[in-house]
Amino acid sequence: MATAKNFKNTIRDRIFSANDIKEENLHIPEWDVDIIVRALNGKQRARLLQSALKKDGTPDLEKMYPALTILCSYYVDEDTQEKRPVFEDADRDAIGEKSGHALELIAQVAMRISGLTENALKEAKNE
Repeated sequence: MATAKNFKNTIRDRIFSANDIKEENLHIPEWDVDIIVRALNGKQRARLLQSALKKDGTPDLEKMYPALTILCSYYVDEDTQEKRPVFEDADRDAIGEKSGHALELIAQVAMRISGLTENALKEAKNE
């Protein structure tokens, strides 16, 4: 007979072992590259919402688009077959100078698969 503690550990183990970070392949025509857009994890999502919302609760797109591009853009290393980030924090200003449409493509996919809907942004404003 399973005890409450064993049941809790089983659920907990299942949650922590779940591969729950969504990914989506995306072609960026302006750059003629294919990337993997990876959803934000909980910590990344919270930090993004704290840093990229204006005082009135609206998104500061000048901060949000580069942040999403840095946090969510990945490629597969041909040698190791490991997923690696395309960009690093030092690229923030340079990313801001790239095609707005390309950044929009990445941002839209990243927001959708990370659960950053309009309602989520409104809720973050109220916190």
